[in-house]
Amino acid sequence: MVKEISSEKPKILYIDDERPNLIAFRTMLHDTYEVLIALNTDEAFQLLKTQRIPLVVSDQRMPEITGVQFLEKVAREFPDTVRMLLTGYSDIDAVIEAVNRCQIFFYFKKPWNENEIRLVLSHALNAIEMKQKLIQSEQRFRHIFQNAGIGIAHLDMKGQILIANQRFLKITGIQNLESHQKPITECFEEVKFSNLEKLSTGEKSILSFESNVKNFPEIRRVKITISLSRDFNGNTDYFIALIDDLTEKRRTEEALQNIQRVETLGVLAGGIAHDFNNLLSAIYGNLEMAQLTCKSNDLSATASYISDSLSVFARTKDLVQQLSAFTKKGAPSKRPLSLVPLIKKFAHFILVGSNINIDYVFPENLWTCDVDENQICQVIGNIVLNARQAMNNNGKVVVTAENFSNHKKQVLSLSDKDYVLVKISDNGPGIPVEILPRIFDPFFTTKKEGTGLGLATTFTIMRKHDGLITVESEIRKGTTFSLFFPASKMKAKNVEDSQHEQFTCGAKILIIDDEENVRIVYENLLKSVGCKVETVSDANAAISLYKSRLNSSDRFDLVILDLISTGGIGGEETFTKLKLLDPNVSAIAASGSSNEPAISEPSKFGFSASLVKPFRKEELYEVIKNIYCKNN
Repeated sequence: MVKEISSEKPKILYIDDERPNLIAFRTMLHDTYEVLIALNTDEAFQLLKTQRIPLVVSDQRMPEITGVQFLEKVAREFPDTVRMLLTGYSDIDAVIEAVNRCQIFFYFKKPWNENEIRLVLSHALNAIEMKQKLIQSEQRFRHIFQNAGIGIAHLDMKGQILIANQRFLKITGIQNLESHQKPITECFEEVKFSNLEKLSTGEKSILSFESNVKNFPEIRRVKITISLSRDFNGNTDYFIALIDDLTEKRRTEEALQNIQRVETLGVLAGGIAHDFNNLLSAIYGNLEMAQLTCKSNDLSATASYISDSLSVFARTKDLVQQLSAFTKKGAPSKRPLSLVPLIKKFAHFILVGSNINIDYVFPENLWTCDVDENQICQVIGNIVLNARQAMNNNGKVVVTAENFSNHKKQVLSLSDKDYVLVKISDNGPGIPVEILPRIFDPFFTTKKEGTGLGLATTFTIMRKHDGLITVESEIRKGTTFSLFFPASKMKAKNVEDSQHEQFTCGAKILIIDDEENVRIVYENLLKSVGCKVETVSDANAAISLYKSRLNSSDRFDLVILDLISTGGIGGEETFTKLKLLDPNVSAIAASGSSNEPAISEPSKFGFSASLVKPFRKEELYEVIKNIYCKNN
C-alpha cells in the first residue's frame, strides 16, 4: 500500500559532484523542501534505500556515470520516484532521448532559474500525489470488486468474459478465467446473444432476468443484470454483468416460511385437538351403540348409529386435511370450490381458546372459485391469526363475502373478470399509517418473535391465484383485509351428491398397498359393486402379476397403488416399471398425505387420478367410474 505524503516538508535528493552546487541548491529550497544531498551515486543510492524520497534531481556531468545513466538505474530500482536532470546545452540530445524514453520527468538548463525550478518541483510533487491517490482509489475499488457479495464481470461486445471477481467465478463454477475461453452465454441458460445486441443497439438500456447456471452440479438460480458501459465519447465500450445468487436466499426464505407455518400450526393445533377429541367421542359412542343394538337385533337402530359414525368420520377427515394445509408449498393445484366452508372451518380453528367472537355474512348465491384448498386455508389462517394476535385474544372478527364483477375496471389492478370478494375485519388497535405500506414485505414484522412472513406468504398465494389482497386500517377502530378470488365457471363438486347414485362396474383392478387392512377395505368396497379385484403387498409381486395378465383376457383395466411404501420401492417407481410393460396402463395414485406432488397433480406424473386416504366409498366409486367409463 502506497503511503500518503505527510504534512512535513517533501524530501528532494540532489546529486552533484561539486559541493558548492549542492549547498546552493539546498539553501535555495530549504524553506519549502527537505533537501538531501549526495556527492556521488553511491551516497545517493544509500539514501534512497534507507528513506522514502519521492523526487530525485541529478547533475548530468559526473565523473563515474552520467546523470541520465544514474536516473535510468533509479528508474529500475525505484520506479515510483520522479526523476529530474540538470544539464548544459551540449548534453541536450542525450537528455531529450531520456525524456522520450520516460526515464526522466523534466530537465533544467544551467545556470538554473529559481522560479522555474520551484514551479516544476511543485507540479512534479502534485503529480506524485495524484498518482498515489489514483493507486489508492484503484486498490479500494479492486478490493470492493473482488470482495463484493455479488458476481461482477466485464464482457467485451461479443460477450466474452474479460474480468470477473471471485464471487462470479464461484457462482459459475469457473476454476480459472484465463483457461475459460467461453462467452457468458455458455454460463447461463437465459443469456442470449440477441439480448446483448439489443443493449448495444440501444433497443434496451438494461437487461434483468433470472436464470439457471449451466453445467453446475446442482440447480443454482441467479438474477442477472447486464448494462452497457460507454467511453467519454459515448462509444460502446464493454458490458457489465451483475450476478446475484438466489439459491441460498430462496432456501433461507423457505426455511423461515416453514418456521412461520409451524408458528401458525401451533395455534391451529390447539383448536383442532379440541374438535378432534369431540369427534372421536362421537364416533366411539355411535359405534358402541351400534354394537349394543346389533346384539338386540335392532338393525334399523344399528344402521342409524353407523350412519351417524360415518358422518362424524367425514368431519374428522376434514380436520386432518386442514392440519396438512400449512405444510403444502409450490404452485396452486386449483379446483372449483365453495369458499364458505373453508373460511368457517379454518377461522374457527384459529380462534378456538380465545375470547374472540366471529360473525359470518355470506349470501346464498355466492359463486364458487378456482382455488387450491390448502393454500387458501393458509390465507384465511394467516389473516385471522393476525387479527387474534392484534386483539390480544379478546375482540370481534367479522367475515363477509359477496359476488364482485370487475367489468367496469373498478379495481384497476384486477382483470376484467368476476370475483368473490371476501372481507375479514377486526376491531383491534389498527395498523399505523407509516407501516401500512410495508406489511406485505417479506421479513417485516412489529412482533418481537415474528418472522414477518405470514402476510408476505398470503400476498404471494393471492398473486399465484390471479387474485388480489388489499388492506384498510384505522387506529383504535380496527383493520379490514379484502381478498379478491377469481370466480369459477364450474360448479363445485360435492361428493355427497353422488351418494345416492347406483354404481356397478365390471373393471378388473389391481391393488398395491403394504397395509393389509387397507387392501381388505379396497377389496370389499370394489367387489360389492361388481369389480374383479386382486391385491398384492409389494411392487415385485405387482409387476409380476400385471405382466402375467398383460396379454390375456384377464388383463387389468386399472391399478391403484400406494405412493408411500414401508418396504421395497415406492409407488412412483413401481408405476414407472408398469409403464415399461404397458405404456397405456391406467393408474390411480393413493396416499395418506395430500402434499404429495402426484396427489395434487396426478396427470403431471402420468396418473389418471388420485385418492387421499382415508376416503369414503363414494369418492372411490367416483374416481373408478370416471376412469373406467372413459377408457371403455
